[in-house]
Amino acid sequence: MPQASTIERSGTAAGLSLAALILLGTRFTQGFIFWGGATRRLIYDFHSVDGVDKALKLDFDAPGFVAAKLTHALPGALWVQGPIEWTLRHPDLIVASVWLWTFAELAIGLGLMLGLATRLAAFGSFWLNVALMLIFGWMGCRPASTNGRWRCRASP
Repeated sequence: MPQASTIERSGTAAGLSLAALILLGTRFTQGFIFWGGATRRLIYDFHSVDGVDKALKLDFDAPGFVAAKLTHALPGALWVQGPIEWTLRHPDLIVASVWLWTFAELAIGLGLMLGLATRLAAFGSFWLNVALMLIFGWMGCRPASTNGRWRCRASP
């Protein structure tokens, strides 16, 4: 018959194995989200400008420029309206910021999915998520009508 200490150790090991498996799934899912965000900007949706193909979401003059979302997010931003407004007034800075954000998402996504520098990638993932939360705020439930009922909707 096994001793109590052996049973405790095997139960602890099983619990740690389950936690590791859950964290692996979480790490891969979060990595895929960031990798997907970067590749949507870098790989898909090209258009021709003077015979040169440019990524639609990374072209400042294109109507699909990804930073255009910041103007829609500005009213719901949490505590960062000033820096967002200042950044939007400087086109060169906004273009550089979009490219930096895109490569950060790509590096963090690949790091999490492939297990490369996972602690650093997880740290970066945390701060990218915090930044997204502060920039886009809560864009969920708002009063949709005057009858006092609340409805969740995607846009204000």
